[in-house]
Amino acid sequence: MPKNTGTPIRGAKRAQFNIFSRPVNGIPATQTFRTALVPILWVDESIILPDEFVEELTGRLLNSLRLVDIFIPVIIAACGLVLVVGAGFTIRAFYVRKSVKKTDTVPVDKTEPALETQPEPETQPEPRT
Repeated sequence: MPKNTGTPIRGAKRAQFNIFSRPVNGIPATQTFRTALVPILWVDESIILPDEFVEELTGRLLNSLRLVDIFIPVIIAACGLVLVVGAGFTIRAFYVRKSVKKTDTVPVDKTEPALETQPEPETQPEPRT
């Protein structure tokens, strides 16, 4: 398995068939057998990918890894930029709000009389007949 791709380039499957050997009553030749598991058949298949397939896999996978190596710093830089711009807008909004609060408050002079307002004429609803 290559280090960078993690793609298997060699595969194998193996099988083994076994039988139990034990003494059989009525057959004197088997009386000396011990009970054991005896292999009788092995099957072994394997494959190795040709070099052109390995190069194709490596090329496809490593090109993707190279793109990821490029995009990760770009994404981190973009997130950092958004963070800095957002912090700047937040600080600016804080100071703008603070300055608006200072300019909106007008001291009231208690010695001057308040503006006189004319009372509204009272109107009563007409009685129903």
